Parts: sequence; C-alpha cells; structure tokens
Amino acid sequence: MATIEQLGYSAFFIALTCIFAIVARRLNERMSKDGLVKDLIFEAIAAAELCGCCFELIIVADNFGVATYAVFLFTLTIWWGRTWGSATACPYTYMEQIVEG
Repeated sequence: MATIEQLGYSAFFIALTCIFAIVARRLNERMSKDGLVKDLIFEAIAAAELCGCCFELIIVADNFGVATYAVFLFTLTIWWGRTWGSATACPYTYMEQIVEG
C-alpha cells in the first residue's frame, strides 16, 4: 500500500527534475549564442524534463491512481507552458526546417 511519504518522494523527484531544468535553461541562456544550437539545447532540456517527470508520473499513477496522476499532470502542464518558452520538447522540428530550407 502506497503512503503519503512515497507520494512525497515522487513529488520531490518531479520538483528536482524541474529545478535542474530551470538551472540548465539559465546556463544555456547565459552561455550560448543566439541561433540554432541554443534552440536545440532548449529543446533537449525540455525533452529531458518531460521524460524525467513523465517517468515519475507513471509511478504516481500506479501507486496513487488516476486522480492523483491527473492533478500532477495538470500542474506540470501549466508549469511547462510557463517555463519552456518556445521549446516543444521535440527537437526534430528544427532539423526538419533545415532540411526543408
């Protein structure tokens, strides 16, 4: 049986993942020149954040049910919408634009 303590661990891991992504975005903003490489790094950061958080969301859904999962996912969706900027967690769009000219 899952406990509130276990939910706290999952919430902590998700929050830690988001914090690492914030730090990575700030470092990229300061250290990279504007252009394709900077945009691709932002996309990679968003993709890594999405993967890390969604992996933990699976554990939340398995242990605490769909309602708890829905609350976490809704909160994360708002968070991602506010922090990702123009990133989509889908780096291939830039590569597609390069191929298309």
